Amino acid sequence: LYEAGMSTSIAERIALERMALAMTQEELAKLVGTHQPVVSYWESGRQEPSLTSAARLAKTFDVTLDYLVFGAK
Repeated sequence: LYEAGMSTSIAERIALERMALAMTQEELAKLVGTHQPVVSYWESGRQEPSLTSAARLAKTFDVTLDYLVFGAK
């Protein structure tokens, strides 16, 4: 799904990382302490996660917060 050098948004990275784990939005929501519609808003770019939620997402995805928020590996 992701090609090297391709720029992605936080919304796209959340969706890509969730799909890489074969996880539903509902499953991700439960793991990070929110509800499925909120995950949908994050993935569509309608809302960005709070710092606390972003940290929980990064931990769940086993990626750095920098990568999740800024795309920096």
